[in-house]
Amino acid sequence: MDCKGVPSSEDYFEFIVEYSTIIEDVKKRFATDCVIPISNRFSVAYVPKKGQTVFRSSDYEYNSIPRCFGLMDTAVMEEIGVAQVKRAGLDLSGSGVLVGMIDTGIDYQNRVFQYEDQSSKIYSIWDQTIENEEGKAIFDYGTEYTKEEIEQAIQSKEPFKVVPSTDTSGHGTFLASLIGGNLSEENGFTGVAPDVQLIIVKLRQAKDYLKEFYCLDPSYEAYAETDMMLAIRYITLVAQKLKKPIVLFIGMGTSLASHLGTGPLDQYLSTLAPLKGTAIVVSGGNEGQSRHHYSGIVTENASRVELKVGPSEYGFTVELWGMPPNAFYVDIESPSGQRTGRIAGGLRGQREVSFLLEKTRLIVDYFTVDAVAGAPGIVMRFQHPAQGIWNIYVTDDHMGSREFDLWLPISNFLSEDTFFLESNPFNNLVAPGNASALICVSNYNSNNGSIYIDSSRGFPRNAIHPDFAAPGVEILGALPRNRFGRKTGTSVSGAIDMLKEMTLKLIQPELKIISSGEQKETLQKLIQIRNGDLER
Repeated sequence: MDCKGVPSSEDYFEFIVEYSTIIEDVKKRFATDCVIPISNRFSVAYVPKKGQTVFRSSDYEYNSIPRCFGLMDTAVMEEIGVAQVKRAGLDLSGSGVLVGMIDTGIDYQNRVFQYEDQSSKIYSIWDQTIENEEGKAIFDYGTEYTKEEIEQAIQSKEPFKVVPSTDTSGHGTFLASLIGGNLSEENGFTGVAPDVQLIIVKLRQAKDYLKEFYCLDPSYEAYAETDMMLAIRYITLVAQKLKKPIVLFIGMGTSLASHLGTGPLDQYLSTLAPLKGTAIVVSGGNEGQSRHHYSGIVTENASRVELKVGPSEYGFTVELWGMPPNAFYVDIESPSGQRTGRIAGGLRGQREVSFLLEKTRLIVDYFTVDAVAGAPGIVMRFQHPAQGIWNIYVTDDHMGSREFDLWLPISNFLSEDTFFLESNPFNNLVAPGNASALICVSNYNSNNGSIYIDSSRGFPRNAIHPDFAAPGVEILGALPRNRFGRKTGTSVSGAIDMLKEMTLKLIQPELKIISSGEQKETLQKLIQIRNGDLER
């Protein structure tokens, strides 16, 4: 079957499917003819809705349902050591290195992404939001724009007739400028590595049914895991074609995870990270003060978790995760006192409850052991939750570890009036930042040297993260329409830190033309700078 137009159609559900090289098995299992491979482990299956508005989650494995990701934010060169490198006489500016950006797009007309002759630093743009009939789709949707077309558009009097891709948010443009923007003396700005070449993917918004499944307000900016994984595949294919090293940066995250790095996106990135010439940097998140994480231990009686819900909350999802071989159960009490009773079952199941006085609908999915995380989990989806204090009573089977964690969505997906009354301020890194093979970046204030209060904190249960902290408070960067502004967040610090910490990968192509003696001297200088021994 030709999948053209299917991935972008609202008439299809999409699922992440693990398979063992035989696509026909996936087609048969999901009753569809449209399956797009991502790697030799993961694929995306597009299943016709056939009049349904939502699927029954209990019919699918936890990791097959794409998660929704959100954006991680709302004097630096000296602080991170880039200025010292330049003063040391090392001509290391990222030449020969590709940087892959998966975000809200880019303002390709901005002068910080152009050389003096108006040639572009952008090798290509895959805009997932634009459909055309010229055979330029990638994975059967969106449109790819080449460097030649981008440069033609820059020279044109009507650039958007040539390349209509834009960045209405400004988030992607800002991060790309921190990484590879030109020097702008009048604005006191320069990117970390101005000679890198950019590969840009503008993500489309998650489909309406997926937002509704996770009880997200339709107005929220949310991005589907499937689109992100296909974006990564596109970037790696371009890097392979050009035979250049690639640094991949993702400034998005989600709290809907086991926090063990076991989600499909986490696992896919973890298989790419060890490859030669590949570096992956992800944002730790801005959940430090959100009060969206609860950590507890089941006592002889049920442990009570108090969840305050603010007024006019559209909906949200709460996930509970424990440790095997124990099994956990919940009994949920509404503000008016109506209780669900103990929700328990076999290896996997679902229960729906309507709270009559609150006019709230609750869907609870439970699984004794998630196949990938190897841990028991419970997913609670609240539709139109009533304002007030909700109580979640947690019990277990008294086997092994009785510790458990609950997570609410990231701050972008909730009002500030919804939180756990007795929250735990640790272990709130967002996925995929929990995967041990990835470089996870947190955020500090370079003005006073303190950790930024909203920066997410470790540690995951299976790794020591975050790896680094970088400046990320009120950082200057480029905005659409040749403007400059300031932003704060770990996507900002991640963009700054990715090239600082990847120095050896970035200079690798440049070192090829240096004699062995000069290589040794260069590396010695880099070590001195890193250790703070070289005069600033």
